[in-house]
Amino acid sequence: FPSHDIFFWEGKRLEEFGILAASKLSGFNYEKFIEKTKGMEGMLFPDTYFFYPSANEDDVIKAMTDNFEQKMAKIRKTEAYQKTKLTDNQIFTIASLLEKEAPRGEQRRYIAGIILNRLDNNDRLGIDASNQYGVALRDVCPNNYTKKVCPDLETAKTIVWWRSDLTKSDLEYKTPFNSRTERGLPPHPIASFREDAVMAVLTYIPSNYYYYLHDRNGGIHYAATALEHSANVSAYIQ
Repeated sequence: FPSHDIFFWEGKRLEEFGILAASKLSGFNYEKFIEKTKGMEGMLFPDTYFFYPSANEDDVIKAMTDNFEQKMAKIRKTEAYQKTKLTDNQIFTIASLLEKEAPRGEQRRYIAGIILNRLDNNDRLGIDASNQYGVALRDVCPNNYTKKVCPDLETAKTIVWWRSDLTKSDLEYKTPFNSRTERGLPPHPIASFREDAVMAVLTYIPSNYYYYLHDRNGGIHYAATALEHSANVSAYIQ
């Protein structure tokens, strides 16, 4: 049998991985994949994989978690990892936020430093990607939902997982991922991430910055105070 190569992107949720694998592999069961990966957000490594068409969800989970462990084993040998005071869950959660927030090398290390500055002050992070993660299933999985896995595959295909147009009500919606109302990090990673995002956390650039914003051209502007930040907002966004 010819093998299928599947490219899983960084910055994606488990549901998005499941939708992709289900579209390529006849033996893959989306609902079982979601059940079996509960609590494993971020732990399936984004990469290109080769599977027989008959591969099932267990084959996919094993290949992706084995790869994750191999990549992290290398990182655990680095001096930067051995010196950090952060837990693995903190490192991985910040790495997943960077994967959504900062596209390029040095920017990521600055933003990692800003996130750590805010955590040191037990402050709110105010990162939209975390809110997007928290509200994605808001109207999809009501409390009286009876199926084992929500959303099922057909519904999952219709969901916009990372909504850029968060409403006021979305931003007030109570979830542990609401980074505008909750202090500290979200409880676990929000998406898949690559090793360079992990290394950006471990080699963050210390600064007195407390804010950052992206302009329309992908440029990034840092600020140490709320006043400087609001000047940046006026200059680059409005």
